Amino acid sequence: MMPAGISTLTAQPNPSADGAYTLYWSQVAGATKYRLFEGGELAFEGAGASHAFTGQPDGAYTYSLTYCVEAFGIEACNLRPVQAEVTVVVRNRESASGSPE
Repeated sequence: MMPAGISTLTAQPNPSADGAYTLYWSQVAGATKYRLFEGGELAFEGAGASHAFTGQPDGAYTYSLTYCVEAFGIEACNLRPVQAEVTVVVRNRESASGSPE
């Protein structure tokens, strides 16, 4: 049986003016690692409770998060249902003004 799910997934800053932001999530007791997906593709896998992005171009990025636990020497990952989701909007100041300052 999987432990209780992830209760929060947030991004700071959101929106991002320079393509840099960090995602934060609540830890799940017993989780061995977390899997962060960007638009369905694996973007991060690790034991931390945050992940930083830099250099993201303009756009909207939707992230979903799941986790893995170990029981009886076997790792089980909760791929569905998605445990938490957030969308980050990136709008670079340079692209918004039309030219670099």
